[in-house]
Amino acid sequence: MATFIYVLLMVVIFGLLVTVFWFFKFFASFSSLIFTSHATARGTWDVATGGFISLFRVLRHTGNRDATNALLRNAMFLIGSFAVTMGAALLLVELNSTHCVLNMIQTASDGTVTVICGDSR
Repeated sequence: MATFIYVLLMVVIFGLLVTVFWFFKFFASFSSLIFTSHATARGTWDVATGGFISLFRVLRHTGNRDATNALLRNAMFLIGSFAVTMGAALLLVELNSTHCVLNMIQTASDGTVTVICGDSR
């Protein structure tokens, strides 16, 4: 069981890195569409809605189909990697609290120590 818990720990660490990577890819594709919609903003309603109408105009435009698909793909992978990472983290905490492979000790700011697993040195 200890090997499985250590593998889960590595999956969680790697999953966090993958989630950060997909967040930056999603942010880049979203900001690209935001800048495109800002360049095409026109009229009173675009200004009144903060460019929201022009963002939907850019998303619906057939010339931006690749950018829209990239945005959806990046959002899907971001949500998926986050879900898998958090599921592995929950499983890691649950298994470790049962089998006590990794020390889980929490010290509060007032000095009280909460020991879930391990010794309270």
